[in-house]
Amino acid sequence: NDMPFLGFNPKDSTTAASNTIADTTTIGDGTAEDVQIRFDGNTVDYHLGLDDSADKLTIGKGTALGTTTSLAFDADGIISKPLLPFVHAYNSANDDNVAHNTTHKIEMDADFFDQNADFNNTNDVFTAPVTGKYWISGHVGLDAIDEDCNFWQVRVVTSNGNFWWADDPKSYNTPVDMKDCFVHIGVCADMDSGDTVHVEYFQNAGSNVNSIFGSNSTALAGQFSYMTVYLVA
Repeated sequence: NDMPFLGFNPKDSTTAASNTIADTTTIGDGTAEDVQIRFDGNTVDYHLGLDDSADKLTIGKGTALGTTTSLAFDADGIISKPLLPFVHAYNSANDDNVAHNTTHKIEMDADFFDQNADFNNTNDVFTAPVTGKYWISGHVGLDAIDEDCNFWQVRVVTSNGNFWWADDPKSYNTPVDMKDCFVHIGVCADMDSGDTVHVEYFQNAGSNVNSIFGSNSTALAGQFSYMTVYLVA
């Protein structure tokens, strides 16, 4: 038995004409079964249907419900997007005594989740899979910044431009080596398909006494240097 669906069915006609849809059309007979509308494309098919076992209205790729779901609405109106580009990556270990006058890409060698496999833990870079607006959040934990440095920066670096935060220890009345500094940058950036983003640190002058904090555990509470990126629109 075929699953009920709305649209042209070659078993019902030899004219290849699309069915006429009434102003109000009911698909299914109220029994426990999955029902769907199928869109038969040239190279890719899509479906809009009711996953009756999960009580969810889903939109996805392919002709079978639940195969590649892009959007799902549950009975409470909660919408999930299981394939939305969304990553949380973090630095798993301290980088000690980092060199000054050198740009350091913050190592993000582990991740809690990467929904669309857009983050590379080897080169610490997120690559946009589609053109859109992305929320980018970078957080860096730093220790023992030398009071003699001219300035230091944390940067969110995208293909289209940089977003940075900077400080000058010499600007304080009583400069001392800065301990346990945590910098957070959040920005919504325009990214084209294939554009990249990473987080980096730079210290001008001074000595090599600073460390970039890593995670002291795999729990969220132990995250000191990390980044999150997700597609907004």
